[in-house]
Amino acid sequence: QLKSLGQSSPMIDLLGADIQLAANEAGLAAATLHASLTRYPNSRALRFAEGEALLAAGKPAEASRRAIEAARLFPTDDRAFTLVARAAAARGQRLAQHRAQAEVYALQGRLGAAVEQLQLGLRAGDGDYYEKTSAEARLADLKQQRREQLRDARR
Repeated sequence: QLKSLGQSSPMIDLLGADIQLAANEAGLAAATLHASLTRYPNSRALRFAEGEALLAAGKPAEASRRAIEAARLFPTDDRAFTLVARAAAARGQRLAQHRAQAEVYALQGRLGAAVEQLQLGLRAGDGDYYEKTSAEARLADLKQQRREQLRDARR
């Protein structure tokens, strides 16, 4: 009804996509959200909702691409990395899943949990050389931050 009145906003498009998802039309919801993003490219809510709709539509590869894009655009928003982790899990990419979950925990200040996630990811046995090397470097960085965090807590 709002659209028939000529109303337009990210919220209206999100509501429309929610209705489509409730009607088991995840593909249509993803298309609705993608079209809305052409009008409102800076909307975090639309970006995250599109990724969720793509996952619901059984398109984890596309959801992964969108989630990674959202994480690049909003690198301090743990919701973006949660979406990256969910998309990686849907694709069976365990190292990528744990790396993204580690970033969620790091952004939340839970460095011990972040370290644990990277250790789990590295033990998962998947991922190519570059992914593993990047995860190892991030693990070393997080371990150092964790040591500093513990040292500061003792003061």
